[in-house]
Amino acid sequence: MGVDFEWERLEQIEHLNPNAHYVGTESWKGYVVFEFQLSDRVILECPKSGNATYILEGNWREMIAASKRDLRSEYRHHCTRIIHCSDWIHRVKNAVFSRKYSRPQVVAAPRHKR
Repeated sequence: MGVDFEWERLEQIEHLNPNAHYVGTESWKGYVVFEFQLSDRVILECPKSGNATYILEGNWREMIAASKRDLRSEYRHHCTRIIHCSDWIHRVKNAVFSRKYSRPQVVAAPRHKR
């Protein structure tokens, strides 16, 4: 059984004009870290289907030594997890560049009223 990749996610992040990017190894293999000149936050993205986007605030080089589970618990005040769905890139952009995301969290898509 093959693995599905959503390469357009990396392309959409590139449109946010990162000034640097790094490719992960070991437990973060396949993830790419994107740094931005105008933000103290980075995007941690893996194009493999089923993975979430992580926004890290602070010393991300220290944080990525942790597993995803430990990142969400030990660094919960510096980590925002964003689930992929329709307005994903807008939520990512807001989490990286907006002050309204001053406290990291899990950011899911807004629910529509029926």
